[in-house]
Amino acid sequence: MSIMSSLIVSLFSIGTTIFYVLSCIERRVLQLAFAPGKPVEEPDVRFVHQSLKRLIPVMPPSNGLVLLGGTALLIYQAITLHGDWSSIVLIVYYWGIQLFIFLGLNVSGAIQDVLNTPSDSSILEVSRGVKQLVLAHHAGLVQNFGTVLLQFLLIID
Repeated sequence: MSIMSSLIVSLFSIGTTIFYVLSCIERRVLQLAFAPGKPVEEPDVRFVHQSLKRLIPVMPPSNGLVLLGGTALLIYQAITLHGDWSSIVLIVYYWGIQLFIFLGLNVSGAIQDVLNTPSDSSILEVSRGVKQLVLAHHAGLVQNFGTVLLQFLLIID
């Protein structure tokens, strides 16, 4: 495995870990996002909301490092591989999901919703931002883990 591949796998493994930890925190309320209509305990929703509120100041810089550093590494890899299709597939995969998270899931709006909604507000208000962040975090998990997997399948000999 080349140094470039090692750096890409390492960086996106960190991203995978970040989103896995968030997924573990959110496991009690997964139904909000993935099984609407199924009951979710109100204390669980409030607990996750409070947890996300505490993590929001830390998470964007951590994920930003993965996002910017990972993108730079993927672009550099594509250049060194002379635009090989496999390196382009990785960039398109990663940024396709990233655009979905930014635009389709409106992650910045969800972050603001959680930050600006007190945890003791009505359960509908508290659930709204939590649901959106659960979706965004799981998309980020698929995005980062998929990038590691594609790096192994397409690039590493």
